[in-house]
Amino acid sequence: MNLKAEEKRSPMMAQWYACKEKAKDALLLFRLGDFYEAFYEDAALLSRTVDVTLTQRQGVPMSGVPAHAAEGYIEKLVSEGYLVAIAEQIEDPKMVKGIVKREVVRIVSPGTLLSSLPDKDNNFFASLAIFNKLYALAFLDLSTGELRVMEVSDLKEIKDELFRSSPSELLISEKDYQTLKAPLSELQKSCHFRITERKNWEFNPQAAHGKLTAHFQTHNLDGFGLQGMVGAVIAAGALLSYIGDELHLSTSHIRSITREELSTYLSIDQATERNLELTRPLHGGGKQFTLLKLLDHTSTPMGARLLKSWLTHPLLSVEEIQKRQEGVEELLSKKELGAHLKPVRDVERLMMRVMSKTANPRDLIALKESLRVGEKIQPVVLGLNRPIFQTLSLPDCQKIVKLISSGLTDEPPVKLGEGRVIREGLHKELDELRELKQNGQSWIAKYQAELKEQGRIKN
Repeated sequence: MNLKAEEKRSPMMAQWYACKEKAKDALLLFRLGDFYEAFYEDAALLSRTVDVTLTQRQGVPMSGVPAHAAEGYIEKLVSEGYLVAIAEQIEDPKMVKGIVKREVVRIVSPGTLLSSLPDKDNNFFASLAIFNKLYALAFLDLSTGELRVMEVSDLKEIKDELFRSSPSELLISEKDYQTLKAPLSELQKSCHFRITERKNWEFNPQAAHGKLTAHFQTHNLDGFGLQGMVGAVIAAGALLSYIGDELHLSTSHIRSITREELSTYLSIDQATERNLELTRPLHGGGKQFTLLKLLDHTSTPMGARLLKSWLTHPLLSVEEIQKRQEGVEELLSKKELGAHLKPVRDVERLMMRVMSKTANPRDLIALKESLRVGEKIQPVVLGLNRPIFQTLSLPDCQKIVKLISSGLTDEPPVKLGEGRVIREGLHKELDELRELKQNGQSWIAKYQAELKEQGRIKN
């Protein structure tokens, strides 16, 4: 990169350099009007990867993508294994004299990709730590808020669990990576996850414990069953810190952490899972040639992901297996449930977008229509009497449904500014501004007539 003297940089390029320093090794997409621009080596990489034109301005290589289509390009870059930093205009250009302030607002990695995710698959970001001869794993699906941890003494169990859960990215300290480099590199051949190495001090037990207690607003982690699980706390705490502090992404929607005991599941190694073709076909051909595809008659994305988890983590307890069987049998007798559930969208991911303040108007409409289904199925659900359903309850979502229905138009645009979002009659000042915008000329004519009448002006 051609690092010129500070005094020779234009104000805009000075901003770019500041953002690039924050983005570090990520490809920086820098918002300029209706485009995201890349400069220097980033420009060449962007051009090469997503096939856009590489140009120059005053000797500086540059390339860009339109802002309205940026998510597709970001997804392509991430799928190729790159980190992508997004620098946005954080001020309204109409309200600012001079250059608009820009900052890196997020960095997208394979483990934090939120757009265009397969409905029936989780997108796990894993974290691995070694502590006191125990291997600890944390799995986070940022798109749903699911966070689970586990500890085992056998490296083989860790490799098998990584294969089963198939994360798209793995966070690990430099020290632990050197210890596990060979088995992880071998595992990458079949799982294709990105390995993100971080400094050893980022996996500090005290810092990780402090991060988790602060995040969950609790004095200790005993309520989550994590007492004595130092390695699991390190893995989860380091992961949340990295996502929040380094990638600038919100984790506020993550409300709980689940302890898993691999000893409660039937151990299925990689070779057995491949040969059984549970979720991956043995000889290629796509997921339609798997046991999961054969069994999957679920009605919702949440159900599909749960079924996959059950299939890859079979229970050992006969009592728990029988509870599931009885529950499935009872559900099959309630044929109306399946029909009611068909319109339900991915409520887990919709709620994540709402809680992380990334939902668009249509997401809210989809959430409303999905929650309405709860009212229809409530009598059936409350009538289920098998043991597995004893703790099941449906929250009353009528207030949320009413709030969205009364506040938003029936068919709002995807993006703000592209049409009416707020329903007429909800906000008096907004209604007046709309009236002024639509009938501005007639308002001016009416105002002129009033002034003439008040001043007794004939012309």
